[in-house]
Amino acid sequence: MPYQMSRSNTVGRVPASLAFGQIAYNDADRIIFVGGVTGAPVPFPLSVAAILANAALTGKPTAPDPAVNDNTAQVPNTRWIQSLVGAFALLASPALTGSPTAPTATAGSTTTQIATTAFASAAAASITGQIGAKSLSSYPGATPTAKLQTWAASGDRKVYIDQDFTLTATVVLPNYGQIFGGSHIITKGFNGDMFDMSAQSCAVHDFYLAGGRAAGGWLGRGVVIGGSGVQATTTSKQRLFNVDIVDMDGYCLEYTAPGAGGQSAWIGGSASRYMPLVGGSSYQSQNTLAAIKLPGNGTLGDASNDPQTYGIRRFVNLDGNGTTLIDFAGGNITEMLFCASFQSLYRAATRYAKWIGGRHVQAPTLLGIGNYFDSNVTIDGGNGPLTLGAGCIENIVRLGTNNVTWLDQSGNNSNQIWDNVPRPFTATFAPVVQSPSGFSLGNGTLTGSMTRRGGQIDIKVKLLWGSTTAVSGHGAWNFALPAPYSSLFPKSADAIALARSTQTGYTGGMAVMAAGSASISIYPLNGTGTALGDQVPAAMAAGEDISFNLTFDID
Repeated sequence: MPYQMSRSNTVGRVPASLAFGQIAYNDADRIIFVGGVTGAPVPFPLSVAAILANAALTGKPTAPDPAVNDNTAQVPNTRWIQSLVGAFALLASPALTGSPTAPTATAGSTTTQIATTAFASAAAASITGQIGAKSLSSYPGATPTAKLQTWAASGDRKVYIDQDFTLTATVVLPNYGQIFGGSHIITKGFNGDMFDMSAQSCAVHDFYLAGGRAAGGWLGRGVVIGGSGVQATTTSKQRLFNVDIVDMDGYCLEYTAPGAGGQSAWIGGSASRYMPLVGGSSYQSQNTLAAIKLPGNGTLGDASNDPQTYGIRRFVNLDGNGTTLIDFAGGNITEMLFCASFQSLYRAATRYAKWIGGRHVQAPTLLGIGNYFDSNVTIDGGNGPLTLGAGCIENIVRLGTNNVTWLDQSGNNSNQIWDNVPRPFTATFAPVVQSPSGFSLGNGTLTGSMTRRGGQIDIKVKLLWGSTTAVSGHGAWNFALPAPYSSLFPKSADAIALARSTQTGYTGGMAVMAAGSASISIYPLNGTGTALGDQVPAAMAAGEDISFNLTFDID
């Protein structure tokens, strides 16, 4: 019978014949015999077959290739595994190709983390000037402060800081001395100034000075630059590069003598002070206390102000951390380039302070002589007005992109305001009447706008007659100007586009005013030669208006 199976337990026994498909099994020899087409039994030893459970294969068994990214229970072969892992690197001594990437380590890291090209480039940039410098730890001294003072007296030009530490005494930099901070933090631990940079061409790079004042700590300043640029040019050209000086009781940087720090610069970083609250021991940021102080008290005639031929200090990309960045005091020739400040403090003796780009939270009040405030300075939310203070002369203010109004309280016209955006002003006028009775605007409106460009002002005025607007006398109107007309030019100017809304329109002709006057009379081209008034060119009615544009010079 096909597929019938017989069994034997005798060693060496082989069935004489088996019908096709018949099976015999020898338990003793572990051989299966299958009947072939000729009737001869075909042996299949089980010793060379694998069992299904826990098979111990030998030789080189094969299996079909699984599909790419197969994630089933199919048996993988070596070819499939090699194709899968061939794109991966070995943990031990990998030979990477192409452009492998890795996370960029934190600046200053000294671990076994992979250093990317970004990390290496930053590290190289920070030590470009450090060639030939010794580490702070290499100098003798019981403390980092002592080691730094040893360096300052050693005659070596350069030292690099290799640790965070607490400074316990003032360090006086030598001529041409340079300290490379490596982004380390130096914390104040005493009452006094942290660094004296009065020496010629000394510099500090890439560190963070923490004053500790917010915690009720130490008094004093961060950096002082003294000496006298007037007496000796050796006290000049100091540099601070990427330095943060914060939480100071005193100024973060103070120039303590007339002309000190001529041609000095602070490029990159931040500066802010902290002072106690009134009646308490806690501390908070005060935006009226400047972080940087230039020489003098800023009053005219003060001997501690800069002389007119010295100064020239530059500050670039500095952040006041929401506080006031600088008190110009009696400084001469200062450039603030792309700096951010709550406000800036100008004094009567401030000379030629230039602010270009950057940001102010509050528009400043300009005082002093020859200062310049650029239109690219952002004023937060239009917090103004930007004011030309009493007595200031020859200042230049450019407005337009900083969304702030201006106010001129200087009392003279030597200051120049360049304003590219029309600003509202209160347009008023009064009639010249032939009787004591006068003019009442009632529910009419009188509006105006102005644009000032240096010594020239453009104005637009519109008088809209209302149903209750009334006049009882007769005569010419005098319109008030936002500033007096120049006393150096003729007494007339063109008034453009005088018009009426419901009656025949008129083109304006001449605006006439007295030299130095703050009011004008306008004569329309109606052939009468009579100034504009309640009856000229015709009696006014509700809904009718008189409008004119006028350009005039000021002193």
